[in-house]
Amino acid sequence: MNAVRDELHRRLRGEEPQGRLGLAIEGGAMRGVIAGGMVAALESHGFRPECFDAVFGSSAGAVSGAYYLAEQARWATTIYFEDVIDDRFIDRRNLLRGEPVVGIEYLVDEVMTTRKPLDFERVIAAARLHPVATHVETASRHVFDPARTRQELQDQLRCSTRIALFAGPPMPFGDGTFLDAALSEAIPWHAAVDAGCDHVLVLSTRPLGVGKRDDFASSTLAWYVSRRVPDTVRDLVRGRARASIEQAQELKAASDEGRWRDSAVLAVCPAADAPTVGQFEQRPDRLVAGARAGFNAVEDALGLATTTEFVTNGAFDRRVAAG
Repeated sequence: MNAVRDELHRRLRGEEPQGRLGLAIEGGAMRGVIAGGMVAALESHGFRPECFDAVFGSSAGAVSGAYYLAEQARWATTIYFEDVIDDRFIDRRNLLRGEPVVGIEYLVDEVMTTRKPLDFERVIAAARLHPVATHVETASRHVFDPARTRQELQDQLRCSTRIALFAGPPMPFGDGTFLDAALSEAIPWHAAVDAGCDHVLVLSTRPLGVGKRDDFASSTLAWYVSRRVPDTVRDLVRGRARASIEQAQELKAASDEGRWRDSAVLAVCPAADAPTVGQFEQRPDRLVAGARAGFNAVEDALGLATTTEFVTNGAFDRRVAAG
């Protein structure tokens, strides 16, 4: 048994914690539906937010972390295939107009406030959520402290999800400006270890060991984006694919070993043959399949009862096999 898995089940049974347990959640824009399915599985199988001492989320992973802490994870997973699949959230035509392709304001101010309202007060009271973003001026990872107000939490989520170029200019907040976490730490498990977590459950939206594509098309897009972002983060944009591959390989090694530095690590990833979900995916059936893949990956990794059927009717309910 992996030490992280042991610790989670110990806490599920109500036993005394044996260390500091962190949850690290990757995003990836619409690929975040996979992480949404993962936190929905934790919620469905009784792993309440109190099981974790801190939750670290990058980009869409921060949104999933917020809904998980509010105990709204199953419901919130439906956002991907019910609320953000039209041009109110993703409009590729805007690239030709010089406008943002991704409507972060629509997500935060409309979906998370009106359509599928997040219980902001519950997240704030939990004092466990650490959204991760990229600090533009220093070109480095920035881990936010838990928000104390609704406005602060909304702004942190805007910073963490501000995809370079595609979601608009850097987001001003506090003493700096920010872009999404993917440029500096797409899978925020280093953030969890650096914060003192000696056990880390990592929820990744790509198969184990698989990073971002590093081909001609990706390089061309990175070059295009890098010409339109602040000089300080230009190298991060251009090196994003290479860094993603290195981070994915490092996570695989850590998960295979069960440790990184002095911390126990368990990575939960979709199966290698799971349906591929793109960053700007808008097909509901593919998004539902991604959520299922994430849900089942948690069950497999934690040795839980296997889901046999999903009902995606606004509640993301499920039935489990008898016995």
